[in-house]
Amino acid sequence: MVDFDNYDNRRMFSDAVHVNIADKVYQYLGWLIDDSRDDDYHEKADLIDGIDYYVLVNGHHRTVQERFRTSKNCNYNDITLRYQYPENKDDRSKSEWFKLTADYFMYGVINQNTNDSRKIKPSAKFLKLVVIDLRVFSRLVDNEKIIVGSEKFSKIIDGKLVGGLNSNVSRVHDNRSIFAVFDVKHLYQTNEDLIIVEKGYNTPKDIFQNTDQYRKI
Repeated sequence: MVDFDNYDNRRMFSDAVHVNIADKVYQYLGWLIDDSRDDDYHEKADLIDGIDYYVLVNGHHRTVQERFRTSKNCNYNDITLRYQYPENKDDRSKSEWFKLTADYFMYGVINQNTNDSRKIKPSAKFLKLVVIDLRVFSRLVDNEKIIVGSEKFSKIIDGKLVGGLNSNVSRVHDNRSIFAVFDVKHLYQTNEDLIIVEKGYNTPKDIFQNTDQYRKI
């Protein structure tokens, strides 16, 4: 099993999933990759701001953050975001949760149980997929309609989405991180505009159901 504590390994896995599967979702949504920036710029944007891709959406410049998991996650209805690296004693201890600066967040579970980028096949598909509007998400966080609690799983309390906080997410192949956990149905119940499209989470935004795109993606 590839060491997923290592940034380069996570990056290669994500790139392989994007090329073989996620790019089809971009095409479906009409997102055009903006390749005008060089590789160094992209790497810095990923490390500092958590931005993976620059895209054109209806002529507007937008940014995308991607996180993909293996089929080991298929029985879970939540998304996981790295919240903290406790072993890091400086600002690097704060992770994805504190770098939600992109416009959109794509989270997918593939139908292969490997995080080795060399083994991701062109025939791979998403068992589950959700695209979240982070502009809406961030606004709800700022208004404290979405917060991170102390229990392991998310729940809705008095109309507020309280995310879980879990340091034992072994299914992500990362033993050093603390993760914020959000059930996709809870996201939809909190604000329907949070979810642009999804597959496999059984909300009304599952527009891929029973279509040719569903079988391809």
